[in-house]
Amino acid sequence: MGFAIDQIFTEEFKESISAEVTVIFRDENGEWRSQASTITENIRNEVISQFSAIDMGFNQANVSNFAGEDFVSLAQPIVAGTNSVYVLLQRSLSDQLAPYKNLSKTLLTIFFARFRFFDCWRSTYIENSDQASIRIGEWCKKN
Repeated sequence: MGFAIDQIFTEEFKESISAEVTVIFRDENGEWRSQASTITENIRNEVISQFSAIDMGFNQANVSNFAGEDFVSLAQPIVAGTNSVYVLLQRSLSDQLAPYKNLSKTLLTIFFARFRFFDCWRSTYIENSDQASIRIGEWCKKN
């Protein structure tokens, strides 16, 4: 019993694992080909042209650059013990890191705002220390 590994399969597989899916195989001339993929055509062509040169250690993700974009890639043979048909799973590194970049920007903003606040507070209330405690209380009420 078997099932077709075609475009419909790759699209359904993509939905279930949230990763781009490409099925790569060797044709009768020994060239790498793909008839089913969820990535764009220009990236797919670059993946196929670089596939034999990429060091795809099994059970090991690699970062590869295709068409100017970094992808975390994992290649696995579809049939164990063969080297003629692979499924290549990929995720865009920039898409995966986007939430962390926003968090990083937020943390930097908080960090620098804290210094700005401290400098303003220090120059206004600490340097005039004769009535510092009264002024700190007044400042807290205002802000």
